Amino acid sequence: RQLANSVSMVRMNLTKLQRTLMGAIIVLDVHGITVLESLDEAKVSSCNDFDWSKQLRYYWIPENGEPCPTSQGSDILNDCAVKQTIACFK
Repeated sequence: RQLANSVSMVRMNLTKLQRTLMGAIIVLDVHGITVLESLDEAKVSSCNDFDWSKQLRYYWIPENGEPCPTSQGSDILNDCAVKQTIACFK
């Protein structure tokens, strides 16, 4: 339903920036749906399943809470966040 709403918004009179942003949101929604469908098809039932773990992404979070794009640097000493689609574990 959310995806259909986003697609209908793209058909409205939007600025170039708004249209670009909506396109990016639609791509992210489709990717999330595809990931969830593939996890369902693979019958993932545990966080130890390979199909689950291959979707995980790791990010270092310094004290100020701003995500760092790389693990190289002196301010990356605190937390590692693990994200998958829209889920985040710390």
